[in-house]
Amino acid sequence: MARPIYSIISQQWSFDMKVSLRENSYHVHSRTKELKGSGITVNCVAPGSVATELFFAGKTEETVNRLVDSCPLGRIGQPDDVSKIVGFLAGDGGEWINGQIIRDNGGSVV
Repeated sequence: MARPIYSIISQQWSFDMKVSLRENSYHVHSRTKELKGSGITVNCVAPGSVATELFFAGKTEETVNRLVDSCPLGRIGQPDDVSKIVGFLAGDGGEWINGQIIRDNGGSVV
């Protein structure tokens, strides 16, 4: 059964990773406090490289291959990889997960 959630989707490949993560962290934690007692959980899914048109736009095959090689799982993420996490968070299994930034990146470190 779906529960009420407050969605924050992040882009891991930011021009300034530290600023982006700090802003997301502040946003998640401030919303978590604001929604205290409402039964709404607040989490952020921060995907890494995901095989979408936007991801491939402007990237050479060499760049894509370099990103695949840098990922411990040896592949680019698929949209389904992200949707499974969001589905979990929205379902009963995510009931106790609140105020978190979940990095869905196959273990890649930028």
